[in-house]
Amino acid sequence: MADSEIKKHYDLVGKGIVTKVPLEQVMRKREKLKDWYWIWDGNHTVEENELLRKEGFKVFGGGKYADLMEHDRDAALKFAKKYGLQSSPSFPFTDTATAIKFCEQNEEMAYVFKPDEGENFETWVPESESPEDANAELVTHLKSLQNAGSFILQERKDGVETNVEVWFVKGEPRFAFMGIESKKKIVGDMGEMVGCAFDFTFEIPLDSKAVRESVGKLFPAYKKMNYTGFGDANFIAARDGVWFFEKCERFGYNA
Repeated sequence: MADSEIKKHYDLVGKGIVTKVPLEQVMRKREKLKDWYWIWDGNHTVEENELLRKEGFKVFGGGKYADLMEHDRDAALKFAKKYGLQSSPSFPFTDTATAIKFCEQNEEMAYVFKPDEGENFETWVPESESPEDANAELVTHLKSLQNAGSFILQERKDGVETNVEVWFVKGEPRFAFMGIESKKKIVGDMGEMVGCAFDFTFEIPLDSKAVRESVGKLFPAYKKMNYTGFGDANFIAARDGVWFFEKCERFGYNA
């Protein structure tokens, strides 16, 4: 979808319901808005977000860290690994031709497609249980993409896809909940598998094993950042352990 078309869709959000003002216009008079809370519902306009933080404004959501975790899958994997969260083997690509060749050379393995940029940000999961058939599915999917951008292929692990989120206030964990990460692209549970969803969410204890083995490993990082907001980890709970696969710390996206 062209940028102009995307803008048309965004312009409809809140139209006729709330007063809407361009961010650049508000930024010009920010000195008069010191008592405001600036809330980002997604990871965008990072430069403005960080400028407000630097100038001492109360800013919630967004920023360099959250933007990096969502839009650079490889960086997110390295970040998690630094704190002891293991992920299934992942391979970065910048073009589909190289990725297709890689799949054909490893046809006994099943992979999940995770884009950084390009046509969309949606994870793509092959449906076939057989690794060989799943690999062939992925090759077909890669051939269908016209503007894939940068992406990773990650070895598919068999287990329960889930997400643990912890709410932090100035780096201190306050409560946690879990969401089952299974979703299809079309309503009515139809279409291709695309990963995360909040069809089923429930609170879990902060000292539970699910927290300790996932977001809990990242507690030192959040404390160091003096982080306020949600910290999450999407992972596969498998018989051979917990396999981290991505993070997406967006206020407007999370429950």
